[in-house]
Amino acid sequence: MECLGYVRCNEILSKPLFSYIVLCICTFIQNFSVNGANNAVISTIERVFYLNSVQSGLFLALYDLATVFSAPLVGYLGSLYSSPIFFSLNMIIVSIGNILIASSNFINRNNKLNFNLDFTQNFLTFNNVLFQCYNDSLLNRENITDSICLKDEYSSSTSINAKFLLYSGNFINGIGSVALLTIGIIYIERIFPREKAAYCQGIYFAVGTVGGALGIVVTGRFLLVYTTLAPKQRLPSWLTPSHPLWIGCWWLPYFIYGSLCFLIGLFVSGLPNYEIPVSQIFILGFVPFITKYFEYQHQLDTSTATLITGAIALLSVIIGCPIGAYFMNKFSWTPIQCARVCTIILIISSFLFLSLIFSCPELKFQYTSCSSMNTPCCQHIYHPVCNINEPQKMYLSPCHFGCINQTIITSNNTMLYSLCNCAEDTILSETVCRFRRIPCMTMFILTMIGATFLVFFTAFIQVPMLQVLLYSVSLPYQNMALAIRQTIVRVLGQTTGPLLFGYVFDQSCLVWLTDCYDRQTCKVYDNRRMSLSMALSGFSIRLISGIACSIVYFNWKFKHSNQNDISSNNLHMTSNEEHEITRF
Repeated sequence: MECLGYVRCNEILSKPLFSYIVLCICTFIQNFSVNGANNAVISTIERVFYLNSVQSGLFLALYDLATVFSAPLVGYLGSLYSSPIFFSLNMIIVSIGNILIASSNFINRNNKLNFNLDFTQNFLTFNNVLFQCYNDSLLNRENITDSICLKDEYSSSTSINAKFLLYSGNFINGIGSVALLTIGIIYIERIFPREKAAYCQGIYFAVGTVGGALGIVVTGRFLLVYTTLAPKQRLPSWLTPSHPLWIGCWWLPYFIYGSLCFLIGLFVSGLPNYEIPVSQIFILGFVPFITKYFEYQHQLDTSTATLITGAIALLSVIIGCPIGAYFMNKFSWTPIQCARVCTIILIISSFLFLSLIFSCPELKFQYTSCSSMNTPCCQHIYHPVCNINEPQKMYLSPCHFGCINQTIITSNNTMLYSLCNCAEDTILSETVCRFRRIPCMTMFILTMIGATFLVFFTAFIQVPMLQVLLYSVSLPYQNMALAIRQTIVRVLGQTTGPLLFGYVFDQSCLVWLTDCYDRQTCKVYDNRRMSLSMALSGFSIRLISGIACSIVYFNWKFKHSNQNDISSNNLHMTSNEEHEITRF
């Protein structure tokens, strides 16, 4: 009986369908733990590590840059050695990268909010928010020294090491993610007949991108917990997930996802190998910054912004990829027809970026000649407070208004700032401020609709574009062709995309927060300039992609007029060959 059970188990494990399901699980978990988490925490790590948008874009770009170096090597070796071994290494390396990213949180020492958890009431570090400067005269600004930096005990080398660990972890993730994007596609191509492979590849793409979308949503839920894991009753009443100073628990999901990837990596190595015996796009630059766009443009908290982005990606991709594969098989699209469809969709969808032109008002802060005089003492402080008598009047911090006294009302845990040199009879507090309310619902709905269609069309053309490549290359060279494709796409598109959108965001910054080591992170953006720049950048890049695809189409049309006959013959021959491979 034991022998019979072992034989049945072995038969199940050796079935192509089982191998396909396990491969789909791998790509789901990988995208869930890497793309999903990275897209969700991008604005949070900017606050934690004092990154501007270009530097956070570099964090995302390093993932793609790593594939530039590793994709050709993996593609070449994938045609010589067993594919499941590469799938196993893929998952294990990703687990290492995730754990390194999470570990950077414990090396970093940039927490500006210091809570004394030994008392019922929680106090802010006094020098972080109140007006205190060491100077000869406020009129002699060259001699002004910020008291925060004088008493700052943080080590700049420690902060650099934490950032290096953060970047290294994502670079390692990129190295580990190559196999499923290259060898995995060919693995599916070889275990199913050609007419079924397109459907399976469409589902494979959809599963991976759904993993990324769900990763955004789930990771966003972790951001509702404060980064120190302190319970809500131990935090100030005003410090909620909707407050600009809130820092969510961004690091915990990386530990969890890394452990899960490691376990899956150990299991997947046991899959059968389906090689021939004789010869062994989700818009990554756009998605993380559309989350940040929702957060600042429409004044949403980070968790809600990631939930909306994840929902858009999830619904669009679940529908887009399978429909694209269905249409391709239903109407028997040849490579030249696939190229034509992709050209039309890319050009039309480029205009969807123009929906981002519409903007909403940003947070407005009060500036006076007095607050300008205080600013040199407060360049390291961003702590929004409002006038308790006129809550619509908001100030960057009590320091900017020259306040030197702090009072805590224990009955409702409210903090009041008074004795302000800009107006002695004015009292400020965090509690009366109102943040994160959608200021213009119509623009918000238009943006969501435009983003939904944009991601849908991107998912729709995934399988047709893949088939253009696969039908153009003979079977033994498909691994290498996919690797070269990955390299070109990453260098020209996905590596530069986050940097471009990061640069666009930085150029629209209104309020920079500078720490004692002159590192800067943006706190308030010019929403009009942000929306206009992002719309024009996205439109231009997408339009260029459509033009490039049209060049491929017209080249095939005029130089290979008999392409349809050739494609049909190749399809028939390849299908017969693959049936033989499957039976072998």
